[in-house]
Amino acid sequence: SRERPDYRFALLFLDLDGFKAVNDERGHAMGDQLLASVSRRLEGTLRPGDMIARFGGDEFVILLHYVADYADVIMVLVRMHERMGAPFDAAKLFEEVDRQHPYSIWATKAQLLYAYSLYEMNKYDDAVVALNRFLALHPGSRDAAYAYYLKALSYYERIADTRRDQEVTNKALDALQEVIRRFPDSPYARDARLKIDLTRDN
Repeated sequence: SRERPDYRFALLFLDLDGFKAVNDERGHAMGDQLLASVSRRLEGTLRPGDMIARFGGDEFVILLHYVADYADVIMVLVRMHERMGAPFDAAKLFEEVDRQHPYSIWATKAQLLYAYSLYEMNKYDDAVVALNRFLALHPGSRDAAYAYYLKALSYYERIADTRRDQEVTNKALDALQEVIRRFPDSPYARDARLKIDLTRDN
């Protein structure tokens, strides 16, 4: 700044609220993927020459070069707020964990959470494919009952009304009955019985 008396810069410090919960509940592999996604979003808000670096576990430091006045800083902050406010694609995060850490304990969880994310996005066909893959790779998993149940829901949710596609209805009924047959004493079986009754009554 001595050589350029008119040179001004700004340092921004950012930390992620709730990040520890992600690490604790979803594992460090998922935490790493989330940090990478956050970093990419932040980089997309910066101007040429600006720099970003991770500064601790869930903290980032951002250097804004050649700041004319506060308006330059505010514009960057507005872009950051807009980009960070958009939801993250959970399915992509879980898929990336599975790809980068295929033999870790978190890969198994990521595969199931990936299927659930697809289900939540109403991508039922993709969810069924992901669940079939999970069950083929982990038939003895303690989460197998839930996987079969989620697969049944992926068919059941597509039953719209009495004019529905009978093929979809039959697939839903078959999948719900499979839940009951495999896990008769589970809460999933109880709900499956209720959904079968509702389907047949309509």
